[in-house]
Amino acid sequence: MSDSKLTEIEELLVRLWTDPTFFADAAATGVLSDFPDEKLDLRGASVYAAVLKANRLETMKAICPRTCKIAGEQWERLVLSYCKKMPELSLNRPSNCNHFLLNNMAAHFHQYFLSEESTLASNYPYMADLIHFEVTEAALCELDVEIHYDKQPELKDTRQFSSLAPVINPCSKMLRYQFDIPDILSAIDSLADNKGPLAFIGKDVVLLAVRNPSSHKIRVIEINELTALIVETAAGGTRSYQDLVALAADHCLLPSEALANHCFELFTELKEQFVIVGNHTI
Repeated sequence: MSDSKLTEIEELLVRLWTDPTFFADAAATGVLSDFPDEKLDLRGASVYAAVLKANRLETMKAICPRTCKIAGEQWERLVLSYCKKMPELSLNRPSNCNHFLLNNMAAHFHQYFLSEESTLASNYPYMADLIHFEVTEAALCELDVEIHYDKQPELKDTRQFSSLAPVINPCSKMLRYQFDIPDILSAIDSLADNKGPLAFIGKDVVLLAVRNPSSHKIRVIEINELTALIVETAAGGTRSYQDLVALAADHCLLPSEALANHCFELFTELKEQFVIVGNHTI
């Protein structure tokens, strides 16, 4: 079966469980309007589609458990509406066009929510940030990336700043939100099922989500904008520790020796948190 034909069949199955009218018409007439020449076991296809529906609902719940909890009775409608839109959302994105790759199915969920769910977004202003965080966290877990570097000299003191550059964990993501996501996660996790919806006041936060290279567990660190700038600059792989200290000097008033010691402590902390996973010589 060709790739184009397989895509058509996939989209047919998606419609069978997201469009009740389409299914009812096909069941009543025994003919699939978009595929009049195809011989398809409608009963078998509907059973398979029902299984796909259950799998997708559970997968989306696993990816976005807090969003599911907040959405409540709206959850199934939200997921089914998103899946119905998925072919359009993934248009011109070949790497994401297979709607049946469960681990990747939330790739466009945030985009869909922003463009299609104005009522939910109005009722829960923090939900867009929450969805983005949960989808990003899941994507980091699935990211198929290995850490490659030739040398790992240890940073022992500030005298090495000019000769070494940090290697930033490639399985990391800088996140900037308008709501305090760690606080929201904690509140949702402790929310009883019979409690009403939560409300939060906006608060800008900068988070760094990092995957442990060994355990693949995700750690979320709240940082300030200067630390974010240092990590983002270091991610290019060409800036020495001394370059990063000079960058910090442009944004703070500490004396040079105190700043160097402060940055050394920061670099050590970033290493302990698996943000810095090694060093290479300059």
